[in-house]
Amino acid sequence: MLRNFILSFIFLLTTPFIWANDFNHFTKNNITSTNSILNTCTISISSVQGPLNGQTVAYQEIIEPIVINLATDCNETLVLNFAPGQLPAGINYTFANNQLIIGGTIEDETPQEYSWTAEVNNSIPADETNPAVSATTSISLSGSITVTPTVVSDIVGPEMSNFSLSPATIDLSNGAVTVSATVRITDQTGVATPSSNFGGAYITGTPSGNIYFSHWVRVSGDQFDGIYECFKTIEPDQIPEGDYTLRAETTNINDLNGFNANPPAGVTVSVINP
Repeated sequence: MLRNFILSFIFLLTTPFIWANDFNHFTKNNITSTNSILNTCTISISSVQGPLNGQTVAYQEIIEPIVINLATDCNETLVLNFAPGQLPAGINYTFANNQLIIGGTIEDETPQEYSWTAEVNNSIPADETNPAVSATTSISLSGSITVTPTVVSDIVGPEMSNFSLSPATIDLSNGAVTVSATVRITDQTGVATPSSNFGGAYITGTPSGNIYFSHWVRVSGDQFDGIYECFKTIEPDQIPEGDYTLRAETTNINDLNGFNANPPAGVTVSVINP
């Protein structure tokens, strides 16, 4: 009888520990299950207003607003991660109530395509039972806006001025000399990039014909007001001593409306070649 009493006493002492262990196991399983639910939440685009891609606007024009509405069954508030610097100057965005709005007025005159990307997520931290596993759900958004040249009433080709040669005198006494021609080109529509199929400047009146320089390259300024240069290495056997004329090639100088430039006045070039 004493033996039965002792066994009953031991059973009463150990039973609470068994219950506690079962409870801890149940609680741990509940946490895992909760985080698994968070991992399965979804984010999707429910509607889009305005063109995501292909919208073309000019300087000081207002873009058609882009409105993206998102649907989600996530338990957390959605947040937006938008990389800066991907929208034209003057274009801004807001994100509230699961809605992204992009709009504004173009403040950049440079013709360019701007491609933007953004990510929306529910910003849930890593799984409590497994910190290596992220519980964050996300969706990527992207689009583009193209800024075009300002269309103005411009029916005149680019203006070429300040045409010069450096050095002004070509001295071949000690052998070949590399010279550069410089010109300022302005146009209210904008100058198209000069083609490399034509020389930028050339010297006329030599016994062997014209001496052509490299093509024009803009070295400062912009397409509305820029400085352009071209180069040429002159050999002593190419040109005798005397005075010649430097002229600017305009075949490849056009504005964005297609009008050709008017050439500047020629420049007298003196050559020393004893």
